[in-house]
Amino acid sequence: MRTMAPALVAVLVLAMSHPAKSWGVRRAPGVARRGGVTMFMEKFWKRIADNTIARPSPFAVPNTAAQEAELLALAKTKAPAAELLPVFEALEEAAPAPEELLDENAELIDGPWSLLYTVSAVIGENITDRGVSGVVNASGITVDAAEDKVPIQAFDVANGRVSNTILTTLPLLGDVTVRVSGTFTRAEGEGKGRRAEVEFDLLEFMNGDASTTYFKAGWPFTLQRALKPELATGEEGTSWLDTTYISDKMRLGRGNKGSIFVLEKLPADAAR
Repeated sequence: MRTMAPALVAVLVLAMSHPAKSWGVRRAPGVARRGGVTMFMEKFWKRIADNTIARPSPFAVPNTAAQEAELLALAKTKAPAAELLPVFEALEEAAPAPEELLDENAELIDGPWSLLYTVSAVIGENITDRGVSGVVNASGITVDAAEDKVPIQAFDVANGRVSNTILTTLPLLGDVTVRVSGTFTRAEGEGKGRRAEVEFDLLEFMNGDASTTYFKAGWPFTLQRALKPELATGEEGTSWLDTTYISDKMRLGRGNKGSIFVLEKLPADAAR
């Protein structure tokens, strides 16, 4: 068996290097002779281009299932920020979102996401020093979510829109659905393909199941930005959201006001 090995290798090399000559295959006139490996790779990539085989994943994600499960547990139990943040940062470091996310793979953020946890830090302070969870803050307009409900953040990539929807309770009205929405665009400049610049422009108040609209207007954001622009824009003059980690189950983000976000993917019909 050992004496056959060199001969077998020689036959394989000969066949791959000179397929037409070795097997009696006639080439079309004008077609240059190419090695078998080259031809195989050409056919492989052609099949990918023709969508006849699965494309490689747009980005490589290591096995982070255990870290995701740990972070989900902390987020759902509203663990203190000081306890959650190290796990959050470890997941960001283990599998950072691709730099070209909004340029080439924007569909990965599309659809509704359950906003499990957000901590808003005061500018200039450490994020673990001060923060609240279970609220939505849109350009300085802050609304507390009901204790048994989590906000839903939805990206509509096709139309360049993003919204935050929560269920809260108001005096006299009872359960009320509040939605803030606006436009988002990819931030300008190299190295900012993960950053969505957001400008909220619409505030809606609806009944509990969102079937009846009580109030719908954009002027609250216009007025708020005119009176206190620093609340809307944070330090840099623009409201933005970086996606720092993303998988088919979880998305992590950081905002311009020092906030961090932990979101879990929802079915497409969960958007209200």
